[in-house]
Amino acid sequence: MRQKLSGIAFLIGVLWSSTLPAQQPKIPIVGFLNSASSTGYAGMAASFRQGLKEAGFIEGENVQIEYRWANDDYSRLPEMAKDLVARGVAVIFANSPSIPPAKAATSTIPVVFSSGDDPVRLGFIGSLNRPGGNMTGVAMMSNELAAKRLALLCDLIPGTRRVAALINTDFGPSGRFRTDVEGAARALGVAGGCPTGWVGGEG
Repeated sequence: MRQKLSGIAFLIGVLWSSTLPAQQPKIPIVGFLNSASSTGYAGMAASFRQGLKEAGFIEGENVQIEYRWANDDYSRLPEMAKDLVARGVAVIFANSPSIPPAKAATSTIPVVFSSGDDPVRLGFIGSLNRPGGNMTGVAMMSNELAAKRLALLCDLIPGTRRVAALINTDFGPSGRFRTDVEGAARALGVAGGCPTGWVGGEG
């Protein structure tokens, strides 16, 4: 994940370099919108800064980064996104839960996202090869791997009868994740004795 963030930031910097005017009147601002906390996300934020640095943008020298941390209170994200737009940022980077508020806040400022789910299915972009609009980014498609993860778990621990999962119910795509895992559990229950029930640790 840290390498991905570094790569995303590098891409932002390279694309940005090609569009900035020769005479830039002020230091450009990157908006960093994140649902987590600065403490929990510190390593990944450092990777993001490193990626910008590799593209020639050094925080405090020729670029400013405006951080907005929701500290896991997703209800704060819409106002934070609007605040970044009001600050006149040149681009917004958003993690998965921050994408909808960022998309709602602007249709003109580029939004570069890191998504764990399918951004097309969620309506963030038109298609993977032609995102359209002001949204682009990287999708890890981790939800699509839910069934495979469960199958691997059953292979590693033969005879598994119950599986627990921790889900953040405040994050919309978690509902799809639960459905996918439950479906995989039922299928594996027929074929290999894996659980058909669900023990949820949700929070």
